[in-house]
Amino acid sequence: MKPVLKVYLLPGDWGEARYQDFHKCLVSALAAKEGYFPNGVIKTEDDLITIFPKDCMVKGLGTEIHAEFDYPTTEERPWEESDIAVRIGKAIKNYFPNAYVQCKIHRFNHIEGRWHSKMKYY
Repeated sequence: MKPVLKVYLLPGDWGEARYQDFHKCLVSALAAKEGYFPNGVIKTEDDLITIFPKDCMVKGLGTEIHAEFDYPTTEERPWEESDIAVRIGKAIKNYFPNAYVQCKIHRFNHIEGRWHSKMKYY
């Protein structure tokens, strides 16, 4: 299972190039510490699913930004989750220095109750 990063409330007028650049910045922030994630989960942008959902209300976009990061692990490591949140938050804050940014980390057991198309048995 790949980790998933969702970033909400981004400006509505961004083009593809801006999203790609922002995506690379976020991947760099998460891949910066070698071996940090179980099994070296994030090394390149192909190791992460990034989602930028569009918001229906234009007012406030880019002034308050919410990020959620779901990552596979079977271990409880609160210090790791805090560090991940800080890294994601700082990367977003670099793009939006005047915005209020918050980040929530969700860990999930990648062994139970999950499926992906590269599994050996299905």
